[in-house]
Amino acid sequence: MRASRVQIQKNETMKRIKPLFLIALALTLSLSSHSKETPEEIQVRTRIIQSHDWYKTQFELWKTELESDPSAGAWLNHYAAARFSHMDKSVLSLIEKGVANSFPNTLQSFLIASWNRGFTSEAFQLLLKARELDPKNVFVNSLLALHHEYNLDAEQRATVVNELWMSNGMSVSLMNYCYNVLMSVEDGAVLFTEGENMTLPMFLLQDLFRIRTDVQVINLDLLLETDYRERKLKQTGL
Repeated sequence: MRASRVQIQKNETMKRIKPLFLIALALTLSLSSHSKETPEEIQVRTRIIQSHDWYKTQFELWKTELESDPSAGAWLNHYAAARFSHMDKSVLSLIEKGVANSFPNTLQSFLIASWNRGFTSEAFQLLLKARELDPKNVFVNSLLALHHEYNLDAEQRATVVNELWMSNGMSVSLMNYCYNVLMSVEDGAVLFTEGENMTLPMFLLQDLFRIRTDVQVINLDLLLETDYRERKLKQTGL
């Protein structure tokens, strides 16, 4: 009788332990899965835009990736994540230095160096070097299109945004949205845009598809550049 009672108590104890064990196992697997989180490729923002926190997370993941398996592509993803999460200029400069030392004279080193120098003539020349290595690279062409706009070179701007479109560098949903915005404004309107994700699709619609070419699309980021602002306002008569 006593042995039977002991066995019953033992069975009851095991019943309590089993759920706790399963919960602990699930937590262990979850933590293990999280610790093995892998970085994701950073896309141009004319293709897809993620949240600020997502870019910050990817910045850290690509930093870890560079420590274990450095590559020129990892450096570019690390830089793009830093750029899109609005990291300090000093962080961007450290990444530029890192890729230049580890992978000099590569598309990634030229692209990052150009991106880090704004709309200067030096940045433009670096971007052209990057494009020589891969004329269809969507990051290169998205920046180059803005440089051509900065230089008020309409012909080259049209060529590059067309290549960006042909290289699947713009999402259809974004194109549809920008089309609706263009079609909603009055004749001869001036449309101010912010970021390449809103500006380049507008350029593409106008340059390639000849939609609402009467509308003046002006990028606010470019407008901060004194030289461009003076030339653009003179060109548009504003």
